[in-house]
Amino acid sequence: MAWDNPTKVLSFPAAGDLSSFQFYAVALTTAGKVTTISTTATKPLGVLQDAPSAADEMCAVAVEGVSKMLVYGGTVAVNDALGIDTSGRGAPTTTDNQWVIGDALEAITDAGTNVIIPVMLSGVHRY
Repeated sequence: MAWDNPTKVLSFPAAGDLSSFQFYAVALTTAGKVTTISTTATKPLGVLQDAPSAADEMCAVAVEGVSKMLVYGGTVAVNDALGIDTSGRGAPTTTDNQWVIGDALEAITDAGTNVIIPVMLSGVHRY
């Protein structure tokens, strides 16, 4: 499926080696650097588009539009609100007050797998 939607991508320095986190949700540190997410209470900035391998290397973060995103499997329906799990992966949520990064544009039915799907980044907000 083709997505004809411009994506807004911003550049930030990496806080460390993020080479294993392409298409994961990331957050911004108080020093203005991109880092991984390890708690569902962390506000996501967007989705990492590349794989910087060292601290202070510039990285691209999609903050709006359609982006690929690593989503923990299970059952994900089209239009499910996606929060972030403790590994920085997208995960469907209906939990009050949890951060939502966007909405799934494809369904997943293979339980327990990591799948990269397109996600409509809708501006981070609370469920």
